[in-house]
Amino acid sequence: MSLSELIRERFGLPTAGGCSLPASETLMGIVSRRSCRRFSTSPVADGLIETLFAAAFSAPSKSDLQQACVIRVVDPAKQQRIAALTHRTRWIAEAPV
Repeated sequence: MSLSELIRERFGLPTAGGCSLPASETLMGIVSRRSCRRFSTSPVADGLIETLFAAAFSAPSKSDLQQACVIRVVDPAKQQRIAALTHRTRWIAEAPV
């Protein structure tokens, strides 16, 4: 798959006039990267969640905009409904929180 095709597949956007950059191994690796999430069924302690949120919100972001939103969902039925909204959020159904 070409760099342009990877960009189109991932973001649903064509690259303007095709991609003028050479398809280097580095660019291909970055654009084709995916995360595979697997979760434990063990409960997650509230203190750990709060600490992880604090650390995540303290990390720098692009342009230092610090825009973030987290919605904590613990009801499995709600998680199932959210996961069904799009193929990109299927992992939510398996997350403990």
